[in-house]
Amino acid sequence: MFKIKHLRHKLLFSYAIVFIVSISLGSAFIYHLVRKSIESNIERELNKTGKLSYSWKNPDESEDRLKLVMFNHIPEYDWIVASSSYLDEFYEPLKSIRHLIIAIVMGTLLLVLPITTKISASITDPLQRLMRHFEQVGNGDFSMRMQPTSTDEIGQLSRYFNRFMAQLEDYHRHLAAEMEMRRKVEEDLRESEARYRSVMEAAPDPIITYDMTGRVTYLNPAFTRVFGWTAEECLGRKMDHFVPEENWKETTRMIQEVLAGNTLDGTQTRRFNKAGDIVHVSISGATYRDRHGQLVGSVIILRDITKSELLQKQVMEIGDRERQKIGQDLHDDLCPHLIGIEGLGSALGADLKEDGSPHGPLADGMVRLIRQGIEKTRSLARGLCPVHMVAHGLETALQNLVDHTAAVSRIDCRLRCNGAVALKDNTAATHLFYIAQEAVNNAVKHSGARTISIDLGHVKDTIRLRIRDDGKGISSTQPKAGIGLQIMQYRARMIGAGFTIERGETGGTVIQVSLSQEALPTGDANREHI
Repeated sequence: MFKIKHLRHKLLFSYAIVFIVSISLGSAFIYHLVRKSIESNIERELNKTGKLSYSWKNPDESEDRLKLVMFNHIPEYDWIVASSSYLDEFYEPLKSIRHLIIAIVMGTLLLVLPITTKISASITDPLQRLMRHFEQVGNGDFSMRMQPTSTDEIGQLSRYFNRFMAQLEDYHRHLAAEMEMRRKVEEDLRESEARYRSVMEAAPDPIITYDMTGRVTYLNPAFTRVFGWTAEECLGRKMDHFVPEENWKETTRMIQEVLAGNTLDGTQTRRFNKAGDIVHVSISGATYRDRHGQLVGSVIILRDITKSELLQKQVMEIGDRERQKIGQDLHDDLCPHLIGIEGLGSALGADLKEDGSPHGPLADGMVRLIRQGIEKTRSLARGLCPVHMVAHGLETALQNLVDHTAAVSRIDCRLRCNGAVALKDNTAATHLFYIAQEAVNNAVKHSGARTISIDLGHVKDTIRLRIRDDGKGISSTQPKAGIGLQIMQYRARMIGAGFTIERGETGGTVIQVSLSQEALPTGDANREHI
């Protein structure tokens, strides 16, 4: 560290050396000039006549001294006039001057040293105080100030130091306040994060968070419990492997919705667990943003609805069986009963006509009403059991649907079958029929279509049912919240079929159901119920 006292000693020493050297050089120079002036004057005079130097010792003296004789010739008298004197007597005034100069130098030195000390102290003392102030500032004391004692550079430096310290103290105060606020914010953030993490950890539904590239950043214990994968196996990775191939199209649409900042609300789909089994889930989710408002990730909740789906499927199957039973009872019991009444009525009418009774027309009217009741009963039976009650299964039921739609709505409705489609599972055939019926009804009521086509056939090992119309088509924003659409999707899930709805290439709407034959029972699962 720079020491002020070293600077002071150096200044004093430098001033003294410079002063002494200057005075010494000046006195020597003056002495030399005076001596040269005297010698030049003597030489100037002697050159006119002459001079002589010799050594001379007086009787009372112990040493010889140099003596100078100057002589001059007077031609008028032919005299030589001489005058002599010792040289040291000539130089005695110069010695006095030299002594005087030395005395002046010493006196000046004694006077200049205190002045120099005072001047150096006036420079070094404020600097030393400033250094002490800086040391205290380095220890954290920002209240230090210097008292300006002059208007020179040292005083200006003191004022600059005071202004700098005032700004530094203000910055320190604001920085301390900001650090305290940030500390409180970080504490609140940690508490909030711990609170929300505890909520997510205790949540019964699987929760998983992704960044905007689709990589996992968090998953809760419920996710591990339902799907089997642990956090160590998933963090930093994508979860493409737990999406079934037939569900990728709807999954891609959900990803696009999330990336657009929209919210997913209970979208039902399927996922694989670690063992490779299908898990039916209801997906809800939303994005979250950073403090700049930029999307940084998404939170997805996958509610396991496998048990509820199974229960709903069982309830629907029970309903279907009861409906089929009612339809069968209507077809096999009530219809024959009405047919028997119709025969008796016809016989009664014939007898009344033979007897000439006036009540014959009443009997004919009764027979007509019974016939109408028979037709209505058969229609109800076909509605309750559209597939099983017909002779050729699903294909015949769809043909009846097409004929009825064309007759009632006057829309060109057609059925195209790619080979014979035989479904031994009556429940799957019934669901397919009701999906087609709902799609056709929606097209008739809402699309403004002029033609509707139903395609049924095989694509490899998959049964594909496609309903297409040339109407105005489904909206590109796809607000698919209608009850009819939900029922169709639900029926497709009940039989393990893929379901898609999209806008046609040339307009209109295309609804497609793909049912793998591997998922169908090998026998007639409903034989005992029909």
